[in-house]
Order: sequence, then structure tokens, then C-alpha cells
Amino acid sequence: MTKVQVKAVLFDLFDTLLLVEGGEVWYKPALRKLHKFLVSNGVRVAFEGFSRVYFEVRDGLYAESEKNLEEPHFNVRVSETLKRLGYDFDASDPLVAGATKVFADEFAGYKLRARTSFLNGIPKFCGFSVHPFPDIYDFYLLSGFCIF
Repeated sequence: MTKVQVKAVLFDLFDTLLLVEGGEVWYKPALRKLHKFLVSNGVRVAFEGFSRVYFEVRDGLYAESEKNLEEPHFNVRVSETLKRLGYDFDASDPLVAGATKVFADEFAGYKLRARTSFLNGIPKFCGFSVHPFPDIYDFYLLSGFCIF
């Protein structure tokens, strides 16, 4: 029998290791703030239309993630939504990064708790995030969140 040395174990963060208290009550207020930020920076679309396209894009990206086991940075979600609405902003554009920050700021106001039953037997756990466009979103969600 060949022994395999495990170098890393990857876990999904939200709804696996971390639970957001109150479920997804935070999502609509965070999306409204993201939309408001975009509108204040020249994007002209009603919230209802923006929201519809955003969720179509999000669901499509989730479907792709299921296939390739890679989840793109949130900036990609914002950028792709804007592209479908007729705006050409790359995922690294400051407007997109600013929208992501606004969303993360709202999200950061909600209480996260560790699913400790899932972590039983793991002596130490720290969350780290690697994305193609590291920004404040990762910092807010993961900085200082370690279980020892």
C-alpha cells in the first residue's frame, strides 16, 4: 500500500465552517448598499433589474464552481453583472473593488460563529483566503478569525 502525505485540507468557509447568524437576512441589505454605491458612481439601473441580473450571474458562477471546484472572487460577480447590464468594468476596476468593499462592510456587521462540531478533532484552524484579486473583502471576512 502506498502512503500519501497530505499537504493541505481545504474547506468551504460559509455555511460549512462559519455560520452567519440569522441566515441570509444580511444579503438583501448588503446588495442594496452595493447597488447604491454603483448608482452613486454613475451606473444607471433600478435595483429590481440589477438584483435580477446579479442573481442570474451569481447562480451561473455557482454552477461553474460546482463543475471546476473553483469559486471566483466576488469582484468577478460584480463585474459580470455590470457587463450584462451594458457596462464594461473589469474585475480589478476600482469601481468594482469599491462595490465589493461596500457589500463586505455590510456583511461584516453580522455575527459569524464557528461550526465547532465540524471542527472537533482539528487542533488548530485559521482561515486564509486566496483570490485572484485580493482586497478588503478577504480582510474583513477572515482577518483575526482563528480557533485554537
